[in-house]
Amino acid sequence: MISYGKDINWITEEHTNFGASMSPEKTRRAIPHLGRLEFIIVAAFLLCLLFFSIAYGRADENGLLQLDQSLLESIHGSAPQGLEPLMSAITFLGSPAFLGGLVLVSLALLVWRKRWRSARLVFAVGLLTPMSIEGLKIVFHRTRPELWPRLPDASYSYPSGHALGSLVVYGVLAYLACQAYPRWRNAFLAGCAVLVALIGFSRLYLGLHWPTDVLGSWVSGSLLLFGLVYWHKQPTSSGVERNFRRSLRDDKQVKSKEG
Repeated sequence: MISYGKDINWITEEHTNFGASMSPEKTRRAIPHLGRLEFIIVAAFLLCLLFFSIAYGRADENGLLQLDQSLLESIHGSAPQGLEPLMSAITFLGSPAFLGGLVLVSLALLVWRKRWRSARLVFAVGLLTPMSIEGLKIVFHRTRPELWPRLPDASYSYPSGHALGSLVVYGVLAYLACQAYPRWRNAFLAGCAVLVALIGFSRLYLGLHWPTDVLGSWVSGSLLLFGLVYWHKQPTSSGVERNFRRSLRDDKQVKSKEG
């Protein structure tokens, strides 16, 4: 835990001459900045948002709605009948209630084991995932399919909260599991992919979403997942502070040798 009073004293006593004591090269090394990869992440998210807003806004004009309808009818017609209980059980694994409980249990376990960085990541997942889902639903206002009797749902069709949420939550948990048990990496990733795919298919089988809803949710969820994992891999503030102190110490040693 960082003491703010101590930090203030440290800053005022040692870093008043920051510009004079550090070279530009060491400043860049000590203080993180937005780079090309962060720009690519933000740009990709904005491009996807623009693409889906245009596509959904003109669904009746460009035939997207007709394509969605034909695909959904084909899936429902070719899939075995009588799987509603199984699909309902699978879709429950991507429900907000189940994913929220899974996040809380994982967070409690990580805090108990004092895995603070991993706990911070899981907390961010629990905060950002529902915010992203609700925000996109408000932006797009896409109505749900009504091709046959289905379970009632009052929310909008895109994004699929089950598809997006399961990809982000299970993806982050698989990522943390791969770090803890690298020998089982392939098994964790394969299990995560199969489970996310089954949850997405269950939403189509039950007639709760259009196919492009699930596809778009996977794209949006992948961007959020990638951003969270990338953020988790960055050095914490304490790491930046250590680099900062090390740079100052190196400069002082160089100056003492020159003097």
